[in-house]
Amino acid sequence: MLGYLGNEMQARTELAALGLSPEDVDWYINQMVFEKKTIKEEPVIKNFYFTFGSDEDFPYQNGFIVIRAKSEVDAYAEFRTMFPDRNPGVLNCSFVYTEDEWHTATDNRKVYGEPFATFTCGMGAEVAV
Repeated sequence: MLGYLGNEMQARTELAALGLSPEDVDWYINQMVFEKKTIKEEPVIKNFYFTFGSDEDFPYQNGFIVIRAKSEVDAYAEFRTMFPDRNPGVLNCSFVYTEDEWHTATDNRKVYGEPFATFTCGMGAEVAV
């Protein structure tokens, strides 16, 4: 997983392997360069919310999990490690929300309740319901 921007070509290869478009790869590389130049302290861990509908082929049905990660790229990679894509380049879930999106979306907590599990990148499950 990408934790730093040591070698741009390697980072581009790893991001492309995650199924990102060339435009998204450029955006993430630019973000990592910007963060590396402007943020001296350890990046903040953020919550990413992965929701599931009623499809029985999803890892969970009618709920969500939380993955705690330093970046969206890390969260997607962690998710794909646990729940591989059924179709190449398409996450095995319904939707993904950042923390801000989750809290501003209409009634997410009322609709979904509590998460099935919470994971931290590289550490596995913290809470399983």
